[in-house]
Amino acid sequence: MSFNRRPNRIAGPGFNINVRYDDQHMYKARSSANGANSKVNSANSVENFDVKEAELLVAMNKGTMYHDGMTHCFSTANGFPASEGYQGGDSEDAVVRDILSQVRFIGVALTEYQPSKAYSEQGFVAQVGGVVTLINEGTDIIKPGDKVELGLNLSKRRKQTREKGIPRSKIRFCIQKAVSTDEKIKNAIDAHETSNANAGVSTVDKQAATNAVQAAEAAFVAQKQVFDTAEAAAAVSTLTTAQKKAADKKVKEEKKKLVPLEKALKKAEKALADCSACKFKTDDLREFLKIYEKSQSHVIGKAYSYARPGDRLEVGLQPRHPY
Repeated sequence: MSFNRRPNRIAGPGFNINVRYDDQHMYKARSSANGANSKVNSANSVENFDVKEAELLVAMNKGTMYHDGMTHCFSTANGFPASEGYQGGDSEDAVVRDILSQVRFIGVALTEYQPSKAYSEQGFVAQVGGVVTLINEGTDIIKPGDKVELGLNLSKRRKQTREKGIPRSKIRFCIQKAVSTDEKIKNAIDAHETSNANAGVSTVDKQAATNAVQAAEAAFVAQKQVFDTAEAAAAVSTLTTAQKKAADKKVKEEKKKLVPLEKALKKAEKALADCSACKFKTDDLREFLKIYEKSQSHVIGKAYSYARPGDRLEVGLQPRHPY
């Protein structure tokens, strides 16, 4: 049955390039030993790897061994192998983050392509600029003016937002509202500290510093109470001269004990502050900027219309820049 994939498309200039299919990734994704998470490793039929018009195209960050100078891309997350050392378990968010960290956005498919042994890829075209009409297959309500970025919807409800002619088992890349710059910076810092043991202080060190502050504070408070008691006793007006002299001597002795405890408390508080602060060295800052640049590269463009999940919307593709 034929149908129109792009009804009421907005007219406008577009920038298109010829691309090729990433056959090596497809063969690895279809392999039974691909190491993919169970959430994306089901129903890896041949049809799931076909590219349909208006699908989002991505390429692997680590290029495969092609020597033709062409961009090799794909549009499905089915059978996507987990990254080396992945430890996120079956959490949907962890799986999505892991997959998105391995790809970069290329453009939107203008033509369909069906992988075959003949490698006949003539006419496989991607639009990398201009206005495109997409389906909101994510979970966000997108409003005009919102920045949108590359996403992946692994929830079971994604079947309600699918297009005709697309296998229900196919997991396509989708669009979602781009997070704010502050949140991207926070996520990049968290990812940097997780991936690099030298980037920050471990949770164990922070807990030890916290315990040290609590112990120093308890000792200081206890001695402060003794000092206050001695000072109050020395202030009694009915004391004789001998008693007053003895009381003042007691105050001085307790004050001497209080001073080192106060210094120890300040030192412990400073150590805890140093643990909590994010102090980047030059190499750490460079690694953080790489992570932040990668997250910014997933920003696709700007929405020009309102779309609930399952609705079509117009998106202006824009140059992807790191900052």
